[in-house]
Amino acid sequence: MDVSTALRVGMATARIKSIPELSKRTGIPQATLYKRVKEPSTMSLAEFREIVRTTRMSDELILIIAKEKK
Repeated sequence: MDVSTALRVGMATARIKSIPELSKRTGIPQATLYKRVKEPSTMSLAEFREIVRTTRMSDELILIIAKEKK
């Protein structure tokens, strides 16, 4: 599973239907979120924490994203 899929699964679990909605809930600009999906290595720890907090991501999804971020 890649980062994009892991984020989408996390979003679905939290009933977030789109990147624009995730943007509103996290306070992270839409353009930034789209870039982070394409280039996970550019994601800051603060952004990652906010996405995890907002989506209540499982440990499994967190690990997938963390591995891809290297």
